Amino acid sequence: MKPNNHSIHGKVFAGLATIVVTGLIPAAVLLSIFLLLVSLPLPDYLTAPFHPVIKVQAKKKTITLVLDPGHGGSQSGAEEGDVKEKDLNLTIGKYLKEILESDYEGIRVSLTRDEDEDVGLKERVRIASDRDADMMISLHNNARGDNFEYKDGCTVLTAQGNYKPDLARQEQELACCILSELEALGLNNRGILLRDSETGDSYEDGSVADYYAIIRGGLNLNTPSVIVEHAFMDEENDFQNHLSSDEHLKELAQADAAGIARYFGLKSRKTGEVLPPPADYEVIFYHMYDENPDHNKKFTKVFFPSEENEEKSSEKAAEQSTEESKRNPSEESTESRPEESTAQHKDPGNLFMITEFLRKLAEEFSSLVR
Repeated sequence: MKPNNHSIHGKVFAGLATIVVTGLIPAAVLLSIFLLLVSLPLPDYLTAPFHPVIKVQAKKKTITLVLDPGHGGSQSGAEEGDVKEKDLNLTIGKYLKEILESDYEGIRVSLTRDEDEDVGLKERVRIASDRDADMMISLHNNARGDNFEYKDGCTVLTAQGNYKPDLARQEQELACCILSELEALGLNNRGILLRDSETGDSYEDGSVADYYAIIRGGLNLNTPSVIVEHAFMDEENDFQNHLSSDEHLKELAQADAAGIARYFGLKSRKTGEVLPPPADYEVIFYHMYDENPDHNKKFTKVFFPSEENEEKSSEKAAEQSTEESKRNPSEESTESRPEESTAQHKDPGNLFMITEFLRKLAEEFSSLVR
């Protein structure tokens, strides 16, 4: 039978501690025992490396998604001939719910309305919040206006990010995933639209509120919410190629589903694949401050940087840190510091550790003898 190291060391340590306390053995013998102790392998509880306990948030097993077909009832939305936006939105919503639940694992989907009925904007957000939604997606189609320069294509509306920027970031990342799929259908990608309140409304921290009630209400209830404008009803190409038949509407729903799956990392029931978000995705932002289009701000941002870009960013950060050190020579860098007694960290069997251990044992035995 293999001897128990814990037992061996326990007995030796106990004996040695008693010797130290009582002084019964000459120093030469004590030294011999000490050298014997050093030659023995240390037990696992002393030699095992230190691993701090890090709590890792487990990935949520089931995503809860609330789809909001825009308008309904007395609110028809945009119109093109006898086609009403509210009907297109509801059809897309029903298709999208069906596709997500049938084609992907780990997602629960519900609608704010499943028929032609009036549902208030605040009620829609409340429904999503009460269902503990991970995201609310309001489904719409567009019509031309004087507030922005583009007259066709797809866009997604999100929070501008002054208030609860983490939620705004989630919305914008989802927007990128959906836009990339809609663009693949042939729609012009008009990017992400941010719009400030034009009535002086503000959030509780004093920052300017978002214009759209769905987005503003979602932030107030900690439910990230986006508005997807799929296509322009009054632009001929958009309407004929993407809105003129149930088949086209189902294609829009399939694109939405693919974007949602990429963002949430949903597993395909058919292939078992989990598709990643679009890497190094550069998206256009339009920020509307008021009704005057001349005041709009246009810029681009990159989402989901690849590993190569992340490495470059890390290298750049390191270079900046080095430059800062050069500009502030009084601040001691970690590289210029003399090495500490790293042996005691790297080699737990060194004399320092044993001496400390013996000292503590001697103190304990001394208290027992007294």
